[in-house]
Amino acid sequence: MKNLDPALSWLPDLHAMIRMDAGARPALPDGSGIRAVLDDGEETTVVAPVRAVAGLPTGGRSEPWRVLRLDGPLPHDAVGILARMATVLANEGVPIFSLSTFGTDYVLVPSDRAGEAHHCLLEAGYAIHNVP
Repeated sequence: MKNLDPALSWLPDLHAMIRMDAGARPALPDGSGIRAVLDDGEETTVVAPVRAVAGLPTGGRSEPWRVLRLDGPLPHDAVGILARMATVLANEGVPIFSLSTFGTDYVLVPSDRAGEAHHCLLEAGYAIHNVP
């Protein structure tokens, strides 16, 4: 079976996850880092660089997180790419939060566990372009 594990890159910014009331549509400033707003009808979750969400009202905040980008684009018929990475991190007790775009996936890990995540992914055979 061909190894479909993509190479990974750490994004430079620290990110936050923020819980807001359902229906919230916060304005986020432009800049580097990922930005996501997801509303499931029960709550709105915002993921963005810490500096971009400093003034947002919240019902909860979790930060800081480091972000690993899976080099894409990833084929839509590929199976298990994110699952394998999540399993490697879970086996080391590293919690994750994942997001996907049309072309790739992002995996967030608590910033104080980024070094550990980096090491265990290297040990599992992943190529990582930079260090956290």
